[in-house]
Amino acid sequence: MKKLIVIYRTVFLLPSEAFIPSQLSGIYKFDFNIWFRDPFGDLMQNMADKSFCVVGKSSLIRRILFTIFGVAQIKQLPELIHAHFGPDAAMILPLAKRKKLPLVVTYHGFDAQQSRCSLLRSKKLSNLLYLLREKALFSYSSRILAVSEYLRQCLIKRGCPSEKLIVHYIGVDTEKFNVGFEPKLPNRIVNVSRHVEWKGVDTILRAMAILIKKYPDLQLVQIGSGSETKELLHLAEQLGVSRNIIWCGALPHESVLAELHRATLYVHASRKDSKGQTEAFGIALIEAQACGLPVLTTRSGGIPEAMVEYETGLMYEENDFNELALQVDKLLSSPETIVLMANNARNFVVNQFEVRSCSAKLEKIYEEVIDEYRVKE
Repeated sequence: MKKLIVIYRTVFLLPSEAFIPSQLSGIYKFDFNIWFRDPFGDLMQNMADKSFCVVGKSSLIRRILFTIFGVAQIKQLPELIHAHFGPDAAMILPLAKRKKLPLVVTYHGFDAQQSRCSLLRSKKLSNLLYLLREKALFSYSSRILAVSEYLRQCLIKRGCPSEKLIVHYIGVDTEKFNVGFEPKLPNRIVNVSRHVEWKGVDTILRAMAILIKKYPDLQLVQIGSGSETKELLHLAEQLGVSRNIIWCGALPHESVLAELHRATLYVHASRKDSKGQTEAFGIALIEAQACGLPVLTTRSGGIPEAMVEYETGLMYEENDFNELALQVDKLLSSPETIVLMANNARNFVVNQFEVRSCSAKLEKIYEEVIDEYRVKE
């Protein structure tokens, strides 16, 4: 009989977090359940048989008891809890301690990068609890996983014990994200980014304004939405590039995959924002390369770990839209280079970030933690 582990995420399943079920698709040695406090939309149906709401039916009192004290309705205790994101781990921490369950935490980005002052100014209860329990979380957790070496260094600076830290990359399903059979559409580039400051979508728009002078039929497929959507639409009009942009909004993974198959290049423009946040790794870059797309991206955060410069794509400095335009022009002017980089990109992901291989490494971490915890008892 397989050992039971629990994956905890306070809100499950956000459209931008398909990496969670993707990672679980590679888990074979363990059975798993997903604990959550708040369900999100119809996406819950994807893993309804594995999902369990720890506060039961909607009840303000139950939500408060769980959020503050970790009081929950649990039918079956697991061998281990794996929480995604620091604030979520801080929320499940009281329950883990009371039930004497080992805790593994994956940090994904803002939870290791944003300053404590920024988290405090957010006034979100989850962030406030995280700040109050951060030292206790570092102390109690059996393993703390960082999605890149860059993020690992951020956590060390934050006071996380280095002996507990492991860099664990979240892979992608290279059977699902493949080169496809559809013909590529010429002069079609794609970007998958939420409309927030640190994603730098405005940099891509400014580069487009330069590029359409030489490539009037150039199209940018932009997938994402967010707090800056209106500003970005207005900027596109000001720059005169609205006709060259297809705004898709947030799309399900299947639709994102279809757009990657049709595109020629993938562009990314992440940068450090006023809160200190940038790209911790860049799973969208891995997905694009798995589909055989050369990538053009900034040297920001953990991005250099997610591609090989000059082999799977090209890089430029944050906010430098002129350089981005030059890089796009360089590749569009050289179809043979695109083909070479496309092959390199696919091979790079298959060899380094295949989800089953990455999940197998995660299973070894689970086994080590469970064995160590039993010895302690």
